[in-house]
Amino acid sequence: MSLKRLYRHMNREIEQIDRFLSTRVHTDHPVIEAASKQLLDAGGKRIRPAFVLLSAGFGQAKDIRLTKVAASLELIHMASLVHDDVIDDATLRRGKPTVMERYDEQVAMYTGNTLFGEAIRLVSEVDSPRVMQIMADTMELICIGEINQIQDQYDWGQSRNDISIGLPGRRRS
Repeated sequence: MSLKRLYRHMNREIEQIDRFLSTRVHTDHPVIEAASKQLLDAGGKRIRPAFVLLSAGFGQAKDIRLTKVAASLELIHMASLVHDDVIDDATLRRGKPTVMERYDEQVAMYTGNTLFGEAIRLVSEVDSPRVMQIMADTMELICIGEINQIQDQYDWGQSRNDISIGLPGRRRS
């Protein structure tokens, strides 16, 4: 059974989040906007927004804060995929040319950064210090993980246990 079938009862809410996402990938730069739309139009399972909706409980999807948090998670996912494609020098994703392949490495990186920025903007609109702290920690972990991925790119001897992206010296509240 596919993941989309598992949460098909939320299709209307997921489609609402997709429509919302399409309004949030607009930028003043036509190339970054086209690259962002390419990512959005590529689709995907939208499992992160589904998790937000499931975590919040059913019937709560009309709360715009949920839509903003769900959309921000999807934007983070999209941005991290673009950055991963650059790190991996990938030419295809889901059988289609990556943003990097279609444009170039710099456009891909700036597109990913723009999507990260929009995700942060959306979370700031939720007006919750706790959610902002989670977003800040998430962004830091993503950056550390990407640097680790670059550094360990050709280390064929690494094991699953070698992978660590914790934040040394940080205490979680």
